Amino acid sequence: MKKKPSVKILVGYHKPAVLLKDDILTPIHLGRALATKASKDGAMSEEDYQWMLDNMIGDDTGDNISQLNREFCEVTAMYWAWKNYDKLGNPDYIGFMHYRRHFIFNENFSSEKLWEGCYEYDILDDNYIKNCGLDSASIRKYLAEQECDMFTTPYVSSNLSVENQHRDLLPFLNIDDLLLSKKITEDLYPEYKEDINLYFSSNKHYWYHSFIMKKEVFFQYCEWLFPILLKLHTEINYTNYSVMRKRAIGFISERLHGVFITHLFAENYKKIKYIPFAKVHKTDFPKTVFPAFNKNNTALCFSTDQIYILYTGVAIKSIIEHSDSSKNYDIIILVDNVCQREKDKIKALIKDKTNFSIRFLDIEIYIKQLNKKELFICHHFQPIVYYRLFLHNVLQKYKKVLYLDSDIIVKKDIAELFNIDLKENIIGAAKDIEVIRSYQNNKETENYINHILKLKNPYNYFNSGVLLLNLEEMRKRNIQQIFQNLLNKLHMPKMPDQDILNVALQNNVEFFSENWNFEYHIPLVSVNCPYDIPAQYMEKYQKAKENPYIIHYTGPSKPWFTPMHLYSGEWWLYARMTPFYEEILFNNLTARQNNNNIDFRIVKNIIDLPKDKLKLIRYKLLSKICLGNKRKKYRQKTKIL
Repeated sequence: MKKKPSVKILVGYHKPAVLLKDDILTPIHLGRALATKASKDGAMSEEDYQWMLDNMIGDDTGDNISQLNREFCEVTAMYWAWKNYDKLGNPDYIGFMHYRRHFIFNENFSSEKLWEGCYEYDILDDNYIKNCGLDSASIRKYLAEQECDMFTTPYVSSNLSVENQHRDLLPFLNIDDLLLSKKITEDLYPEYKEDINLYFSSNKHYWYHSFIMKKEVFFQYCEWLFPILLKLHTEINYTNYSVMRKRAIGFISERLHGVFITHLFAENYKKIKYIPFAKVHKTDFPKTVFPAFNKNNTALCFSTDQIYILYTGVAIKSIIEHSDSSKNYDIIILVDNVCQREKDKIKALIKDKTNFSIRFLDIEIYIKQLNKKELFICHHFQPIVYYRLFLHNVLQKYKKVLYLDSDIIVKKDIAELFNIDLKENIIGAAKDIEVIRSYQNNKETENYINHILKLKNPYNYFNSGVLLLNLEEMRKRNIQQIFQNLLNKLHMPKMPDQDILNVALQNNVEFFSENWNFEYHIPLVSVNCPYDIPAQYMEKYQKAKENPYIIHYTGPSKPWFTPMHLYSGEWWLYARMTPFYEEILFNNLTARQNNNNIDFRIVKNIIDLPKDKLKLIRYKLLSKICLGNKRKKYRQKTKIL
């Protein structure tokens, strides 16, 4: 019987990510010799470094160039494989691909997105692995059906030649380095002169530097490639190069990969096959989240996106201002596409606070089964409102957590609310006075609650913006399945996540005082609220209004848009204490400038803010907003102000 060829495919990693590892897929740590030093991605933590040591080989053993990884990028792994081939078991075939770009070994894969030769996917999960056939059985089956000496990625057609595309990347890359590599190649290998000219002038690009080669072809490739790269490295003047430009050899090696393929084709080398390629955007894996402190751990959770992260910062600042130094505050923020700059600003809020911890979790990594496109969104709500439904799965090591919306400010030590005894109930919440008011006076609301939600007691409807969750009890009772069923059943809820929570948990609620969730918008939607709200609930609302512990800016009229409204001034007080203040103000002024219906009360309110913070903004931006589309109308008012 014909012997089945052995295969090893190196998967290059430079940080923790979903691990592709079996008897074929072999993860390798790129640049391990430099791993504890800061790179373009920052310094690697001790925890992440240890994970890399525990889960993969490094490119720093035996004969290696690991210390050149900042310039050579993934090529350090190829060099290691070339010089230490026996450590891989001397396979008949050797391959390489990246931790977020992979060959597709399943001929029946599905994808609608194709970009630059890659099929695009959002997240690296079990469905992605199955769809791409990233397992040893699928890889063996795929390769066994082919009689090839080399597999590579399909070429990408471009309007620019290879050389001009590299030139077009200025100032990111230096075209002189590429031209220098061309000269070195022609000097060392005159027989490649025609090939390099042909490829560099071609509009067919071989990107991503991924391949599977027969052992003999791989050694031929390395024996040709590395003399070029090592000589090039000695001749490039890296002085004043940026961190990204220093990676020049990594990019040039990708171009030379195309030259090598061109040379093989020129020699009538027929045993080359293209394999479809996939690029995945999110590769992080769900790490177990442990409480930040061993004692007095007040666990708080927010969920936010790039828009709401500014307002989350204001909420956190108000918590800090009313915290107790003898207690610990463990803040977890579920994020969706929030940039690192904003995360750093949030963390800066607690830089001198040893009793505070702030961590960010990418929610999609933890709830991979959730399809955001299937979530019904209405009014001013965003998909992030649903994330609280999954907290018991995300925070497996927590018994209890206090969930808070971002549109709040806290005026009392939040630990007091966290320490409320839930007894055997699943959730702690405050009644939603606004929904009770609407139920009492609106037939449509009455029919919806009675016949769609089918609540046993509509007057127990609670607000989901401040929730104390018994995570342990939620896991015991398999609440996740109940939530999932209701997501499918109530596919168009009027109050998205809030309706689902009320239906699912209506018999398991410990109600706390409305002072802990004062809904500021009720007087805005009902000027006759004393007459619209049942007396017992109106009394509770008035007490909460006199002394709110948490002001919840419910409804669409947020304080950052309407600073003239009730309690908006208190929100701006904390906003001024954050690094987001000028950004929030600028966004507001810009939005108002583009709005024909400028509210002069807002302009007046902004002018009255402290001079030390607004000197520049007041005289430059405010003049633009007042002298925009309504120039004549506001010119005189601006002069008076």
